[in-house]
Amino acid sequence: MVHLLIDIAKKANPDRVAVVKANERLLNLLTRLAGEWFEVEYYTRVDPSYLGRLNPKSVVIGGSGIPWEHYTREGLKGVMEAIRGWRKPLIGLCGGHQLLAMAYGARVDYIRRAEPGEPTDKPGGYYYGYLKETGWREVYIAEEDPLFKGLPRTIVVDEGHYAEVKELPKGFKLLAWNETTRIQAMRLEGYPVYGVQFHPHKFDEEHPHGETVLRNFFDIARSFHEMMPIT
Repeated sequence: MVHLLIDIAKKANPDRVAVVKANERLLNLLTRLAGEWFEVEYYTRVDPSYLGRLNPKSVVIGGSGIPWEHYTREGLKGVMEAIRGWRKPLIGLCGGHQLLAMAYGARVDYIRRAEPGEPTDKPGGYYYGYLKETGWREVYIAEEDPLFKGLPRTIVVDEGHYAEVKELPKGFKLLAWNETTRIQAMRLEGYPVYGVQFHPHKFDEEHPHGETVLRNFFDIARSFHEMMPIT
């Protein structure tokens, strides 16, 4: 079975070649960790019928990169409907985590205004004046879950975001948090549907926890399709 990466990074010309090229590095990484092939599709071409036809083994929603106000309601309608209807393995990464929350009716907004000396965007940038949570940061596991199997209660992962999920969507439970962003990870209760605000796809030898999170997610996907219970 194929896995699916949904590209939600806004593009002026999201043709097939541009979408594949923009995601080449991430596709290679995900394929290596999953041990199976990954397809990629631009978010405006993903809707419930597309997911039904492809029937991927898992869905990964990538990051966005620009504020949500630059997206249109109509442009997001199909992918959000597809996300709401999906009860198989899915994980949203950073902006994908925020899109998952919005699909279920939760509010996403800037973390807060940056204080003098705190990290923010460059002058003239979309996010100038707003706090950026950035770099290797500690995140605290709030509840045991297969997504964090083999990891300590405090993990160190890469961050890079100005916005956050402001409250848990209905039906979701909190899995991880830190002082800057309260909802660092969440899960739809009873289903292998996850969102993580951090970047598990960015890791190195000194900071391997993100890799473990992704490997655990693909183990969850395998178990799901082998009809094994996910506790």
